[in-house]
Amino acid sequence: MEAPAQAPLKLVVGRARGDRVEIDVLRRDGDWLETEVEVFVGAWRGRFAAMLNTYEFADFRRDLGALYGMLLGEARFKAYEGWLSLTLTGDGRGHVVVEGTACDDRGIGNELHFGFHLDQTDLPSLIARLDELLDAFPVLRDDG
Repeated sequence: MEAPAQAPLKLVVGRARGDRVEIDVLRRDGDWLETEVEVFVGAWRGRFAAMLNTYEFADFRRDLGALYGMLLGEARFKAYEGWLSLTLTGDGRGHVVVEGTACDDRGIGNELHFGFHLDQTDLPSLIARLDELLDAFPVLRDDG
């Protein structure tokens, strides 16, 4: 059953005027979300469509909460289908390194490997936006 979103919901990992990954959620089909992903890093910019799962966002939200609490460790977003992976690593002093891979055609497409830096002050808005995303598109099926 497909239910369209009222308006695209945008999740931004990074800074609005800097290096970032933007994920626009367009609609859902069960626990799958039809998205448009845009990557802005250095001189590079790319956009592609991707099917991402609500579980992936829920896991990322859990990991981000722990990272923000300790400022040490990792928070990972890893798409089951290989479209996008992000690892945010905290050093315990408030610095966060983002490393990622984006693939424009799952499994066989071109890949962009990238990295950029954030700090602890960037995490609360990301966590709040993830909460909004998960409120709008909650996990429907609990396989655990």
